[in-house]
Amino acid sequence: ADLQRCREACPGVRIELQEMNSRGVLQAMARGEAELGIFESTLGPVGLATRPYRSDELVLLVPAGHALARRRRVRLADIAEQDLIALNAGSASALTLERHAGGRPLRMRMRVDSYDSMAAMVAQRLGIGLMPAAVALAHRRSAPVRVLPLDEPWARRHFLLCEQPAEAMGQSAHAISRLLAPLPGPVSQTANPG
Repeated sequence: ADLQRCREACPGVRIELQEMNSRGVLQAMARGEAELGIFESTLGPVGLATRPYRSDELVLLVPAGHALARRRRVRLADIAEQDLIALNAGSASALTLERHAGGRPLRMRMRVDSYDSMAAMVAQRLGIGLMPAAVALAHRRSAPVRVLPLDEPWARRHFLLCEQPAEAMGQSAHAISRLLAPLPGPVSQTANPG
């Protein structure tokens, strides 16, 4: 929807989009390979200007009939003993899950490239998966799965839009940045990690 809004507002601008995990976004931004990037905020500070972009919530997708499917909410302790289907290493959701496991080993039996693959494997009863609520709800309509909220504060995620310094960006990138994150006020500078 955001891309469509940008196309309508800036019909002469050609957007080149590369989808990657949050770490990949930060690396591409650090190398100057992109003018704008969106990443999950808990990955730490970057040496570029950032603004709030969106928030979402992670939920658990389980097969219908799974032992957890009768629960109203689940906690990390409920997930730890289950076979997990996770996104590939380096994805924001996998990193979040591993970080909050506190050193407890997780049973990540399979790693996939997309939430669609994860949902298909959950529907086939190969494990359970952690994914954004909007994605999970879309799969609930077409597969025998249940969506369970996580009773964990870290399940609520915040994404930031970061941009190269003003002099390194073209007018088109400035326009797209303001469309994607039009919050009033100055752009904050964060410390360079290191």
